[in-house]
This record gives sequence, structure tokens and C-alpha cells, in this order.
Amino acid sequence: MARAKNFRHPADARNNEKIAALVGDHGPAGYGAYWMILEILHREEGMCIEYTEKRMKRLGGQIGMEREAFARLLQDMIEIYELLEVADGRLVSAISYTGSRKSPKAIAIEPAANDATIESAHIQKQDVEEPAVPSPEGHTAEELEQHNALKELIATRAPNAERLLPPISVAESLFFYENYEQVAIIAALDRLQGLFNISSYKSVYDVLKSLLDKP
Repeated sequence: MARAKNFRHPADARNNEKIAALVGDHGPAGYGAYWMILEILHREEGMCIEYTEKRMKRLGGQIGMEREAFARLLQDMIEIYELLEVADGRLVSAISYTGSRKSPKAIAIEPAANDATIESAHIQKQDVEEPAVPSPEGHTAEELEQHNALKELIATRAPNAERLLPPISVAESLFFYENYEQVAIIAALDRLQGLFNISSYKSVYDVLKSLLDKP
């Protein structure tokens, strides 16, 4: 299954019983985190991500939450509110937001030899994009995933740096993940956004490393 270009966000989503319970317990932050998770899921191949400790830590970083707080919220979304679920070792949405189906489960459409089904499949195909071409740089899918996660953090927490400086490369992203804790990276990005002399640095890598290396 390919990734989705877009998905439906119903105008009355807050009135959904499960989402209302999430908002009641976790407030706007929980609501925002839920839709950010859905955005990330729908951008991935098969609209799912591996449910491993390592990947969930990175997901928390993409959302911008402290590790333990995100772990508790994610567990609640799965076990209490049933907005997300784990199937075959992968995290998926328990509610379908693609196509016109109203089923609460993301069930794949089975092919059938009739005009109505063919037309439905044609419409659905227009809503998805082809699988991504492998990186010519030779990086693995996991490495590219880490790179994209850091780019999202930079765009969210230090938009001035993203706008004024040359972007970070895949190799530079991997360097940060291999040598620094994600909490430290997030803290450095928050400090970076407040700098007045951002343009004096050569690149995002240059200024971020400078902040991370400061005692």
C-alpha cells in the first residue's frame, strides 16, 4: 500500500466519542499530538510505522514531546481511546481518514470484477502517490527517516534557521543522532530560534553543533 497524499479531517472530529475523551483527559495538546501522529502515519509507506521502542522514541521527537510523557499519551491512545492500534508489529490508525468509507477500521479494499469497484479503486488510486524511489546516496530507509525527523524538528522549533541557512544534509543528521541525545538536540533548537546572529553561521549544522557543544 502506498502512502497517502492527503487524508480527511472531518470538521466535527472533536465530537467523536473517542477523540472527545482524549481531549477531556489531555486537552488541546493531546488533540494536536493525535493529528500530528496521523500526518506522520499517512506519509509513510502503507500508512504505518514500526512499533519498536527506538521508532517510538523518534516519533515522540517528531511530535516534540518529552519522552516519558509521549509514551504515556501513546499508550492511552492505543489502550484507552482506541484511536491507534498495533497490527503485525506496526502502529496504524484505528480510524480510516482516506477515501469515502465510513468504517472505523482501516480495511484494505478487495478487488472485485464489477464496474462500481473498479471506479472506486480508480478514485482511491488518485489519492495516493507511487512508492518513493530509493535514495541515490545509498542511505537506508531508516537513515532517511531519521533525517526527515530532524528536518521536521528544525522546521517546527527553529524556523528562522531553516529560512536563513543552508539545510542540513542526511550525513549531518545522522551525526547528530549518533552523538547527541534527542532531548539535547531539541533544547539546542529552542535556543537556536532565539539567536539574533543566526545569519553569521555557515549552515544549520554549523550553528546547531555549536550550541550542542557549549557547556
